[in-house]
Amino acid sequence: MVSTGCGACHTLMAAGSTGTIGPNLDRSTATQAKVLTTITNGKGTMEAFVTKLTPLQGFYAAEDYHQDYIAHNPGNPYVIYNDLPKLSDLNKKYPDLVVKKR
Repeated sequence: MVSTGCGACHTLMAAGSTGTIGPNLDRSTATQAKVLTTITNGKGTMEAFVTKLTPLQGFYAAEDYHQDYIAHNPGNPYVIYNDLPKLSDLNKKYPDLVVKKR
């Protein structure tokens, strides 16, 4: 949201954007297909998104010390101030999508 400039117009709490010109994305009921069409073609005053959206071509796991970083570094200031509040919000907003580690 921030790097593309979308946050200047749209509100999306998870991305920390509070724009008021475009639709509030936290309240959006648009389907994924509709969102992709709007991003691809543009709509109204919003121009088409210039980056091509493609399926993920590959995935590279991070180094071992990055795995389960929050569990291994719960007192880290970055974790406390950035990750834990986001995880709390995620658990509240989408409890059915959160998978507890086995």
